[in-house]
Amino acid sequence: MSLLANIAVPLFFPQPLLALAALIPVIVVETVLLRQRAGLSWRDVSLANAFSTLLGIPLAFVSLMVSGRVFEFMLSRDHTKLYDVIGVLCAVLIPCFVLSVLLEGYYLRSRAMGTSGRSFWLAITRAHCYSYLTLLAFYCSWIAFKISR
Repeated sequence: MSLLANIAVPLFFPQPLLALAALIPVIVVETVLLRQRAGLSWRDVSLANAFSTLLGIPLAFVSLMVSGRVFEFMLSRDHTKLYDVIGVLCAVLIPCFVLSVLLEGYYLRSRAMGTSGRSFWLAITRAHCYSYLTLLAFYCSWIAFKISR
């Protein structure tokens, strides 16, 4: 996989080159938000994402296998409803989001300047919300591109 990553990236983009392309804006988004709030550099954010990737790749595969078995009765080609798809997506993404915030947060907390405690964790959570929304937007764009071809 790539050296710069986020835990959910292997879920959205299992192809290594596409995952690397999707990570660039994710790291940019997190860096912009965390530089303002906590004085973190792009290098700090990139290293935190690299660390979360090491745990994110196995988690992504386990999560996909478990959710595939657990939710296969909900997702059929003929009778799937939008809220079923959203439920499965949330069941897969929420553990990745929480683990990503915790892992990267503990690493970046030691490097943050001027922010501590609750305000730091709020900044980390906000940065991850925006980066996950960026991932979701890229994923939807990728799906739309594949469907239109």
